[in-house]
Amino acid sequence: MSVSQKYYANTNSLHEMGEQSKQLYDQCRTHLGSLIGSNPDQLFFTKGGSEANILAIESLLKRHHGKHIIVSQAEHNSIIEMCHQKEREGYNVTYLSFNQNGQVDLTELNSELRYDTAVVIVQHVNGEIGTIQPVEEIANICKQNGVFFHVDAVQSFGRLKLSHLPERVDSLSVSSHKVYGPKGVGLLYLNEANNKGIERLLLKGNTIDLPSVAAFTVAAYEIIKQQTFEETRLSKLRNQLINELEVIHNDLTMAILIKRKFHLLLD
Repeated sequence: MSVSQKYYANTNSLHEMGEQSKQLYDQCRTHLGSLIGSNPDQLFFTKGGSEANILAIESLLKRHHGKHIIVSQAEHNSIIEMCHQKEREGYNVTYLSFNQNGQVDLTELNSELRYDTAVVIVQHVNGEIGTIQPVEEIANICKQNGVFFHVDAVQSFGRLKLSHLPERVDSLSVSSHKVYGPKGVGLLYLNEANNKGIERLLLKGNTIDLPSVAAFTVAAYEIIKQQTFEETRLSKLRNQLINELEVIHNDLTMAILIKRKFHLLLD
């Protein structure tokens, strides 16, 4: 509320109040950069995680001659729809399957890389089954083969440490509402080698929703501050769920054995 009342001027305006708003905007980028592990100039605010994903892929593809994309089968809908659109534009897309642990098969990834592979896209944490992908290993593979790597970190931001990723990946997306900030705000990280021209995609000069950006920054700080506590709490809940499922499994197994024995007696 205080940001809306005090910093209501457009961050692009040249007057004093506009400059004050711009200073707050720059501070938010600096603070979020410190949380993610990047320079402020490598961060771009978007309308959400989906737009961050789309802009990342568009930016990377514009800087690579290849027409081949590799993506996991269980990506967010924004990624899958983007890949379908790229197929209609003439790109070839390979959809990676998961192994029995719900992770990208690194052997399959290596085998699918081609001379014209432009980008690999993998979600850091799956929002349905909670699988954590081996993004560090994938990043190494991509770097060795001269392929761009985009990570959708919407589900992992605030839950896992990300500060080591920017130096390894080419782009990374997060979303405000996943850390209890306002809806309609996302953040895109693009490394310095690939963020040239991103302003054109973002329509540079647009009015910034500064109150939402500030609220996102505060929410991000709060969730990072509580990250260790949350890891412990969620770990206990996970173990409790596993234990309860094992009890149910054992009960069902016993019930099936009794039922089979009963039928044998009847026969």
